[in-house]
Amino acid sequence: MRLILKRQFFNIVAVISVFNILVIVKNICRYIKIKGLSSLRLFYEIPFVYKLVMTLVVGLTGYIFLSLVSLDLQFTAKSAIVCLCIFVLLGIYLCAFSFSEKVLLKTLGIKIIPLLFIRLLLLSIPFFILNVHIGLIVATAGSLCVMSLQEVNVGKSKWRVPAFYRQSSYQWLSSFRRGGLWILIVGFMFFAIALYQSNENMASVAFGWLICVPCFMSYFGVPDSRFWLANYGSVGFLLKSKLVELFINAMLPALVCLPLAAIFLPVYLPMFMRISVAFLFVDLLFFYCTYLCYPSKIMPFICSFIIITLSLVLIVMHPVLSIFLSVPLLSVLHIISVQNLKSVLYVNITP
Repeated sequence: MRLILKRQFFNIVAVISVFNILVIVKNICRYIKIKGLSSLRLFYEIPFVYKLVMTLVVGLTGYIFLSLVSLDLQFTAKSAIVCLCIFVLLGIYLCAFSFSEKVLLKTLGIKIIPLLFIRLLLLSIPFFILNVHIGLIVATAGSLCVMSLQEVNVGKSKWRVPAFYRQSSYQWLSSFRRGGLWILIVGFMFFAIALYQSNENMASVAFGWLICVPCFMSYFGVPDSRFWLANYGSVGFLLKSKLVELFINAMLPALVCLPLAAIFLPVYLPMFMRISVAFLFVDLLFFYCTYLCYPSKIMPFICSFIIITLSLVLIVMHPVLSIFLSVPLLSVLHIISVQNLKSVLYVNITP
């Protein structure tokens, strides 16, 4: 009798498990159908020229992939790093879940994390075709990188971008709309050509271009209005917000260029790291000169030109001394900028 009850219990559990699996498969098929129809509708709304360009890009990508398969790509450290970078970039883009998609998944009863693993597994299949060892690396290390960089839950994340950065970064975006994006594209193009030609001098110039030009355009091209800066409430919070904004936006190109330099020019990687620190110092000089002479539009440009020229002369003549003097210089500029902003923005003039 006990054996019969045990068998019936296991049969009931098996039926419930099979039913749950069928429900999950049905919901996934519904999700794939809805996602496919929405993607197809978006594709129909794209202009014909964009469709043609997309077709050419997909055809070129397929041709490059078939060429690599026919060449039997060998497993090396460089090929593994390149494939890992490609996998992470594609994974971050393809595994991003919008708010409406999260609501749809919650309605269908589908968990986000298993669906994310399915997408990463499908994305790693072409790398397994290229090389089994490369496929294992991108499927393990690449998936961990995508999981750490991608917010897959609805809750809070410690890697979330600060709120004041999201609110105040309009300066950089507006400068990009006015032509700064093309300047970045040209800079990345010259950096890629320099890496292909193994020209470290040209790569250094393009690297500095990518770090400094967006900062220059944002602070001298689209200056902040007095009413907008007064909304920060205090000078300390204003400068803290702007410094975080400056650091993030200046280091974003470095996060792309430094791994590429480590792959193609590993000998010069320490040089590129020193260059990134030097050009970040130049960005800080742009920043402090802007608020040092606020609200003037001409004097910040003149002050930054004079200070940067004197710093370059000091670096050439006394490189060690210039390193020790950089911190006091930034401290003095910070103090003067604070006093200037307090006198301009936070002093109520009564008649």
